Amino acid sequence: MDQIINALTTENPDLTTKLVLPFVLVEIYLTIHLATTILDIKFTHKKMIIYFIVMTLFSAITEFFISRSISSILHLILIPIFIYVIFKPGIIRSILSEFIPLAVIAVLDTLLGKTYSAFFHISYEQIYNIPIYRVSLICVIYLILFIIYRILKRFHINISIFDTISKPRKVELIINFVLAAFVMIFQFYLGMFYNNHLPLIVVLLNIACFIAYFVISITTFIRSAQLELTSQTLEQEKAYNKTLSALHDELRGIKHDFDNILQAIGGYISVNDMDGLKTYFPQVQKDSLRINHLSLLNPNTINDPAIYSLLTSKYFTAKEFNIDIAYFEVFVDFKELEKFIPVYQLSRILGILFDNAIEAAKESYEKIMNLHIRNEAKRNRYVICLSNSYKDKSVDTEQIYTKGVSSKGENRGLGLWEVRRFISKAKNLNLYTTKDSTYFTQQLEIYY
Repeated sequence: MDQIINALTTENPDLTTKLVLPFVLVEIYLTIHLATTILDIKFTHKKMIIYFIVMTLFSAITEFFISRSISSILHLILIPIFIYVIFKPGIIRSILSEFIPLAVIAVLDTLLGKTYSAFFHISYEQIYNIPIYRVSLICVIYLILFIIYRILKRFHINISIFDTISKPRKVELIINFVLAAFVMIFQFYLGMFYNNHLPLIVVLLNIACFIAYFVISITTFIRSAQLELTSQTLEQEKAYNKTLSALHDELRGIKHDFDNILQAIGGYISVNDMDGLKTYFPQVQKDSLRINHLSLLNPNTINDPAIYSLLTSKYFTAKEFNIDIAYFEVFVDFKELEKFIPVYQLSRILGILFDNAIEAAKESYEKIMNLHIRNEAKRNRYVICLSNSYKDKSVDTEQIYTKGVSSKGENRGLGLWEVRRFISKAKNLNLYTTKDSTYFTQQLEIYY
């Protein structure tokens, strides 16, 4: 018994390393659950098991075959890649999934290490080399991590603002966090080697400055993102006001002509001219459909600001070219749809398809476009079907996806080529292009 106590209370780097090794599994579990909770990353048990196995093997290889300094660099680079490939949360969330737990552990390690050093009157090196101190320190750190994780999960505290920010803002955030990660690692190693030589007030001030930098950076970013979101909301309201104005004008026009319409219908009925009524009524129905379409351009129906602004803009662009929107039907919850395709990618694809449809429809004799967006639950898919009248009946439905091929001139055919490139990279997207004597149709299928 005395030998065991003596072994645990004296410096023994080899024994300390062996005793700490199993705690790697605990760290993998806690850090990924903390990250997925605070960053609102969706996962399945299968993905979590895959990540756990990959990280266990990776940690074992770096521990036994690679030096500690190189191992730290490999962890910094490869862990976000593992998270990105397995969980597919996006670049920012992948980087933050490593950075946030690492920052918390580094701060706790420095604070508790200094506390141990002052309380037990030992150096920072001794804490790392004496088994009982090292193991107890790790247990306390992981216990605090577990408590933080449970609090976040219990009260549903997470960061979801990343879904609304633009691409330049995301790049800015990535650069900021990469630099902060390097600074944090350097601070960690400096604290590890010089912590016992520095006064407690200096260590605490260093940690406070780092935390202040981190909090101010995050706060500034969140405020910028909120400002950007407010700008998007204003654009949405502007588009909605335009829709309401158009709807008001249409209703005023129909109200003005309502008595005339009723008298015309009554005239056909009074003389029993059913053929004339059949010819007249579709024209009235056409005006009624136009009002129904405008009523669908509603942010409550199209419940995503980016998609709403896009569809509204394309609708009024089509109207400017006197293109008749024969059918405009939206029967999906875009918040659910976006779980299966990023809104940025969806808006890019829809924008390109609409631009091509408008370009073809305005040159045709009929000038007609149709849009159907629906959820086919029995087939586990969403379908976005856009069709338009077109002039060139000899168009090749495969050749149009070739880079540089376009009916609009040389070096113009990049849109559909980009769409094909987007879809080829995704496992749950299909695009079918068909044509008949009247309509050219693009059907985008998003499977879930």
